[in-house]
Amino acid sequence: MTPLAEQLAALGLRATAATLDDVVALATKRRWSPQQLLEHLATTEHQERTRRSLERRLARARIGRFTPMADFDWGWPKRIDRPAVDAALRLDFLADASNVIFISAHDLATQYATSLQRF
Repeated sequence: MTPLAEQLAALGLRATAATLDDVVALATKRRWSPQQLLEHLATTEHQERTRRSLERRLARARIGRFTPMADFDWGWPKRIDRPAVDAALRLDFLADASNVIFISAHDLATQYATSLQRF
C-alpha cells in the first residue's frame, strides 16, 4: 500500500484507499476535472460505507439463513391457509393498518416471519 493509500485508510476512507490506483488511472483516462474525481470518490465511499453498514447490521441482528417463500414446501403442513399467507407476504394488511399474527409450529411461524422481515 502506498503512503497516500495508508493515509486515506487511516482517515477511514477504506474504499478509496483500496482502489486508489484504479481510480487515478480512470480519472486520467477520462480526463476528469478535480471536482469530477472528488464526486466519484465521495459516491464510491458512500456506497461502500452503506454496504458495510448493512452487513454489520445484518450480522448483529442474527437473522441467519432463511428459506425464501418461493422454495417453501406447501405440502409439509397438513393444513395451511395459503391465501392468507400469500396476502400477508403481499403486505395486504398494511392497507387496513392491521397486524399479522402467525400461530403454528415453531419452525413454520419463524419461516413466515423471517420472510416478512426481508421486505
